Amino acid sequence: MVTIDDLVSEYHDAVSNEDWTRDFSDLINDLEPSQFENKLDPKNYFLSSLGIEYQHPPRIERDRGEGSLQSHVQSLLYLQSLGVTKLGKVVARLPEVLGLSVKDSLQPHVDYLNGVGVVDIGKVITSFPQIFSYSIENTLRPRVDYLKKLGVIDIGKVITKLPNILCYSIEDHLQPHVDYFKELGVVDIGKVITKLPQIFSYNIENTLQPHIDYLGGLGVTEIGEVITKYPQILGLSIDDNLKPTVDYLMDECYASVKDIEDSPMLVGFSLAKRIKPLHAFLNYKGIKVGSDLAVGKMLTNNDKHFAEKTAHAGYDEWMKFREDFIVQ
Repeated sequence: MVTIDDLVSEYHDAVSNEDWTRDFSDLINDLEPSQFENKLDPKNYFLSSLGIEYQHPPRIERDRGEGSLQSHVQSLLYLQSLGVTKLGKVVARLPEVLGLSVKDSLQPHVDYLNGVGVVDIGKVITSFPQIFSYSIENTLRPRVDYLKKLGVIDIGKVITKLPNILCYSIEDHLQPHVDYFKELGVVDIGKVITKLPQIFSYNIENTLQPHIDYLGGLGVTEIGEVITKYPQILGLSIDDNLKPTVDYLMDECYASVKDIEDSPMLVGFSLAKRIKPLHAFLNYKGIKVGSDLAVGKMLTNNDKHFAEKTAHAGYDEWMKFREDFIVQ
């Protein structure tokens, strides 16, 4: 008698051996039906055996599209072949994936995404499995074409960073954001989207405009250039990150508005873990930021370069100082 445990064991064996095309139909057909109270039990037992918490709700007479046990097995095996490791997360977000045909639905979507440059398809599916529920021709392709018209070159990179960009309404969501940035003076919108596609997930009134108002209040006039150079500035919390960092740079390191306009990425460094330790070490070495050294020369991610070229000290000395400073 073939049991569901035999099926689970065979499934794990296929995964271990990366046998992504293994056929389970004969095994499933030979399952002893008397071991289950109703036709949903095999599916739910199989899911729980794989550590997937989702369970099909009870149905009275028919399964209403949750798919056969065969489709469950083949769909999950296919997802794992793509590098999807969090199956439970994917199924919880899109239970319908269990009933989708690999050949007619899953594979065509994957082929399309690969064709536009998506490399880590497993990451995209894990983050946004709902992508399988959207039509390639009616939803995905028009948005990819729209991004290309904006000058986005690395479409795959953008989709990997923000997969749900492929379901945003062009007229009601994408275009209003594009118009907003153009009004601010952003010329190369494609470059900005490539660097930070998440700008489309930020609400214009509640998130973007307050950042623009803050920068304008500082005296920044070239807003468009600042955004183009460092669009990530729009994702920093004003109260928790942006304002404290700017205040410290201006008050303690004598940074100017022009410094921020020229190198807006300066505000992206961690105040507590990077800016303050660097500044304190230079003071310790008798080097004054603002007079002996410009603030832009102080901030770097290269510890060895900072220690030897900027602070004229040893690498080990700087790292020990930094560790002690952060622990304080």
